[in-house]
Amino acid sequence: MQTILRIFRSVSFPVVSRTAIPKSRLHFRTTSACFLSRSHSFTPKRRHDCILPDCVWPSNLPPATEWGYGKIGPDTWPSKYPDAGGKKQSPVDIVTSSVLPKEFDQPLRWKYGSENSTSIVNTGCGWRVDVHGSDSELCGGPLLHTYELVQFHCHWGSSYSCGSEHTIDGKSYAGELHFVHWNKETFPTCADAIPSAEGLSVVAVFLQEGEMNSEIEKLCEVIPSILEKDQRVNLENDINPESLFPSEHSYWTYSGSLTTPPCYESVTWIIFKNPITVSAEQLNCFRQMKNARCDVNSESSGLVEHNYRPPQSLNDRVIFESVC
Repeated sequence: MQTILRIFRSVSFPVVSRTAIPKSRLHFRTTSACFLSRSHSFTPKRRHDCILPDCVWPSNLPPATEWGYGKIGPDTWPSKYPDAGGKKQSPVDIVTSSVLPKEFDQPLRWKYGSENSTSIVNTGCGWRVDVHGSDSELCGGPLLHTYELVQFHCHWGSSYSCGSEHTIDGKSYAGELHFVHWNKETFPTCADAIPSAEGLSVVAVFLQEGEMNSEIEKLCEVIPSILEKDQRVNLENDINPESLFPSEHSYWTYSGSLTTPPCYESVTWIIFKNPITVSAEQLNCFRQMKNARCDVNSESSGLVEHNYRPPQSLNDRVIFESVC
């Protein structure tokens, strides 16, 4: 039996309904970054109603109508969002000759359930998949706590030679996936975790133009239904985050920030070294989405042709390389 929990309106956040799914209906895959046993199988299931995640991505973060990647792009963000001018901003350029190897006490581990990706929305600056992640876990490696997946989204560019937010020795990839997790051990909600130190951990996966990606194709099938800002559709075919990770799990890690306003410096970054491939057609599908300002024609085309923040200064931070 499902139980319904009502969360009443507070000063900052709207009322949402939370649906708890019995654990008997969920199946999980557990993976280690050093010791891997993979399974790509899934069972498609039609979703008649969109089940909101146990802890939704807060709706009162600055909307894409207040910032962007054109006239009100990254150079203007610090004037409105003070954190964007901080000393621990992301993304950064990873200079491989300067990273330090580090052996962590525990290997990086993750656990994601099936049937957890509920819906996809046009945020006005790209797409975001919301996740029912109450039983997901990301822990070990550089993380001192256990984190829960709440959403994942993508950054891309106008061609295959740009689009990733992090760069490697000055090189850009065609895009970058971000899997956003919040610290469920320390904070009662995702909203509390977002602005707080060690509140978030983001796993980054680079996209390289090449062969078609079958998991990304599930998103491309529905993106034509969310071309306008705030349009949302349920996902009938679940997206397994693990299937969007590269097969080899070495990574870099450092302390940084959200790469979009308000750019809180609350993120432990985990960046897989190796990319996954997506086709040129799939990247072009992303670029057909309309941005938040297309109706007032203040952007060049009204389309989300690029949505990445340039690398920020590393300052006195150190980037570590995992040693299994």
